[in-house]
Order: sequence, then C-alpha cells, then structure tokens
Amino acid sequence: MRRRSLLTTSLAAFGLTAFGGLTSCGSPDTPADPPLPPDPRQAAATFAARLMGALLLPGQNQLSSPASILLALGLLRPGASGTVAEELDEVLGVSGREEWEAWAEHTIETLGSRSGTFIEAEVTKQVTLRIAQAAFAAVGLQLKPDYAASITERLDATVAEVDFTRPDDAAHTINQWADEHTEGQIDQILDAGQIDPGTVLMLANALHLAAHWRREMAIEPTPSTPFIREDGSVVNVRMMSDTVNGWYTDEQMDAALIPFVGERLAMAVALPRTSDWAALMTAWADGGLDAMLSGFDLGQPVSLSMPSWTMDWSDNLNQALMELGLGSLFQAAGDLSGIADGGISVDQVVHRAVMAVDEYGVVASAVTAIAIATSAPVEPKELRLDRPFAFVIFDTETRLPLFIGRLSDPQ
Repeated sequence: MRRRSLLTTSLAAFGLTAFGGLTSCGSPDTPADPPLPPDPRQAAATFAARLMGALLLPGQNQLSSPASILLALGLLRPGASGTVAEELDEVLGVSGREEWEAWAEHTIETLGSRSGTFIEAEVTKQVTLRIAQAAFAAVGLQLKPDYAASITERLDATVAEVDFTRPDDAAHTINQWADEHTEGQIDQILDAGQIDPGTVLMLANALHLAAHWRREMAIEPTPSTPFIREDGSVVNVRMMSDTVNGWYTDEQMDAALIPFVGERLAMAVALPRTSDWAALMTAWADGGLDAMLSGFDLGQPVSLSMPSWTMDWSDNLNQALMELGLGSLFQAAGDLSGIADGGISVDQVVHRAVMAVDEYGVVASAVTAIAIATSAPVEPKELRLDRPFAFVIFDTETRLPLFIGRLSDPQ
C-alpha cells in the first residue's frame, strides 16, 4: 500500500484573511480589513514552506507558527540596519523598515479582528485569536527612543524590565507571560539554563487560537481506523469525518479546505501523492503553497476523513533561520544598533507550538522568543570572601546605611 501522511496547515499561521467566495454564517457585518501594504502573502507562504522544510525530520511530527516567528522578527526590524535589515526585508519581500512595520501593524490588527461569537444552525460558537508582543529588557538597558516608540506604538509590544543575571527569575517572568497569553497552553518557552549571562533583551511573540469548526464533525467512538506511518507501521486512530466545500489538486498533492465558524479562518489539509516530503517542500517554497491557499475550488464538495490529534513541538530555530538567509542576525558584526547602544546580536531564537484538534475545532498556541545578547559575552567577575571583608546593609533608594561592619573572624 502506498504510504501517505496527513499534513495540516492552519491558515491563521500565515496571517491570511478569508478566501474569496466564503460567506459569513450568522455573524454581524464585518468591517473591511485595513489596506494591506505591498503584498507579502506569497513571501510569507514561501517563508513558511522553507521553514517547514528546514525543520522536518523523517517520521516525526512538526508544528510551527510562521505568523508568530515573523511577528517576532518584526520586533527586530525597527532597530536593524545594514545587512541585517536587508536580510529581514528579503524574507518578507518588502523594501525597508516602513513596509515591514506596516505589514506587522496590519497583521496584528487584522488577526485581532477575527475573534467573535457566531450562530451556526442555532448553536453558539466562538473564534478567539489573540496576539501579544513583549520586550523584556535587562535592568539598566536604555532602549533607543525611536525603537521603543516603534515597537510599543505600532507593533503593540509591552516593555518590562527583567534581571537576566538571575536566570531563574528571568525565566519565570517570561514563562509566566507565555502562560498568560496562551491561556495556559504553553507554560514554558525556556528554562534558566537557556538564558545567557550576557542577555540584554528578550523579544517575544505569543499567538493563541481557539476556534470551532463551522460544522461539528462526526467521530468514531473508538480508535479503529488504521493510519499508516511514514515508516510503514500502522496505528489505529479515531477518525473524524464531514463533507466540506473546498478542493485543490496539483502534481504534488490533493487538498481540502475546512472552514472555522465565521469563515475568516480555515484549515487546509494536504495529502502528498508520494512520501517525498522534500519534493513537496521544494514545490511549496517555489510558490506551490501560496497557489494552494489561494486556489481552492469552493464549489467542489469533499468527503473528508482525518484523525483527531494533539501535538507539542519546540526547538531552537537558529540553524533553520540561517538556512533561510538570516545569518547576519547571529553575527557580532550584525547591525542592531538602532535598538540600544553597545554591540549586540541575536543569541538564540526559540519556538514552541502546541495544537489540539478534535471534532469541535482547534485550540493552538505558539510562542517565539528572541534572545539578544552583547556581542562579546560578559565574563562574570569573581569575588571570594576568604579573608576579612567589609559589609553594608542599606536602603537602595536613599542609600542610607542601616548596618555597617567588618568581618575579621567568622568563628
């Protein structure tokens, strides 16, 4: 039997809007989306396909949010210049900082408008789509005013002070933020061991989606349908089924479109014709993914069956982003001087995505964190108190000494 795998792609992950021809189901009149800057949709789809291709491992699940990653990278753009700026612009297919910021601003506003309550067949259903952005700055770091204004006023980021010399506390603060903005779905994006002592800034994006299907699917009561894994082994799954309108086919795959309630978001599911995933990713990166997302025949009904699933994926994205042409981000010579004074560069980009899919809909979250450190890591000083020393206990605001003394003999 030919081995075939199920690939799922949430259109929300690409920041795309409704497909032409889809109509609202019981929703109030929806205002038109704000004007889009130079169209980056194909570039975003290409980025998504190339990223997926760089991250795929044989036989393993893979999940990421291109939207979260691109919006996090967008927090770098107002402070970038030189080669770093050129590489960021190339990724999104834009020309300059203004177009990058306009795209990010538009995307945040547009996706934020997707949330709502809808009535479908006399049943109340909901879509929740939230985006949060943050800049966690080291104690004493002075963000340049122009950069701070851009990320807070246009890119909707909050700025908070964090003491990165206390890795446990810093990790707790950032993880707590991730937990809050993903409704508890992602309670940890990094641990204390991932925080470098030279970290001066952590830029973060969180994306959370909870959406009902337009129509609830039928589901088998027990796992009784065989699913053929990539290595040929078989596992029984609970298969869901429905008839949907939306069909796409090309030389690489067959695909169907599953609308969420409100029909401003949808999931595309694509079944490759062969097990050559590298060929599919190459085709998608060459425009095939964007062609699929924009090319569904909405008049064609599809009898769809697919399993329910849960997925939790995380990784360091440094190598993948380098392969996608963003190598200058990680070089000491990379110019991020528009963010703050001092030589700084990206130390690491970490990403985690979680998804649960069942007969009712999808709950999914993603968090991207970009750690920025001094280009030359700060070596810790050493102070070994093994001979007489002085000490002072004082009020840090008034600097009033409460106690002062000298220890000559600890016995």
